[in-house]
Amino acid sequence: MRRITIVSDFFANEINGGAELVDAEVASLLVKDGKEVYKIKSSALTESYRNIINLSCSLWSSTEMDLLENHIGTPKNDRYAIMDSDNPVKGKFEAIKYCEKNGLQYDLIATSTYEDFISALGQYRGIVFLPQVLETFSRVAVEARVLNCQLLTN
Repeated sequence: MRRITIVSDFFANEINGGAELVDAEVASLLVKDGKEVYKIKSSALTESYRNIINLSCSLWSSTEMDLLENHIGTPKNDRYAIMDSDNPVKGKFEAIKYCEKNGLQYDLIATSTYEDFISALGQYRGIVFLPQVLETFSRVAVEARVLNCQLLTN
């Protein structure tokens, strides 16, 4: 059996974010393929870890794709969603300031599961998402567009 170690800043049991969900899906697929999967936080990475391969991808499981598809036609309210995340990278406070400055009605959406997040997001006219770091691929941006939500981002 081949041992594979996934290195990440956080894992899905700690933060319910896009990258963490991708890591969980990749781990699940590797286990199904007969691999032995270990997880290590990037902060604990030492020089003893060599031969690291970056998969450089993002993906959705079949269940997540079905969930998105099931919420495509959800009737929209006339408000904007802001992710109620304590992770400063997600830009919650910047999004609030943007909405208040531009007279946009908004709600903070805080959910404990991916399913609840997609269900909640699908009900909104749009999402204001102002991440505080460069995101080369924003999973939540793609999900918002799949759900026919207007995307206001930087």
